[in-house]
Amino acid sequence: MRMIMKPVRLAVTGNPSGPSLYHLLEVMGKEKVMGRIERAMVILSDEKTI
Repeated sequence: MRMIMKPVRLAVTGNPSGPSLYHLLEVMGKEKVMGRIERAMVILSDEKTI
């Protein structure tokens, strides 16, 4: 779990550090969090093809 915390935080908040990730995810809600993670995955996959 520790290995994915920073990438998830970066995808969700745009910052590599900050308040508790668990609290942020709870406050933001599942839909918003999943949308941001999916958007980050698209951006990263597009960069690999460039």
